[in-house]
Amino acid sequence: MPNTKREKSMSVLLIAETNWLENIVLAQDSTSAYLMRLARTEKMVIAVPEYSFYEADGSLNRKLIKRAERIDEALS
Repeated sequence: MPNTKREKSMSVLLIAETNWLENIVLAQDSTSAYLMRLARTEKMVIAVPEYSFYEADGSLNRKLIKRAERIDEALS
């Protein structure tokens, strides 16, 4: 019989950064979404450095502005 206490302590720690956050927000990568689902099952713990949130925020703002500009150009 497996030791459930030991199994919980053997979770995988994933250290994710800016690109992973962007992939999640923009729904660009199925692997990133899969890892997020694993974290919900407590088979994995995801740690994201605070600076990655700031980087992703700035990067995502630029990407979304560029997309909006391209849409405006296409509709003009």
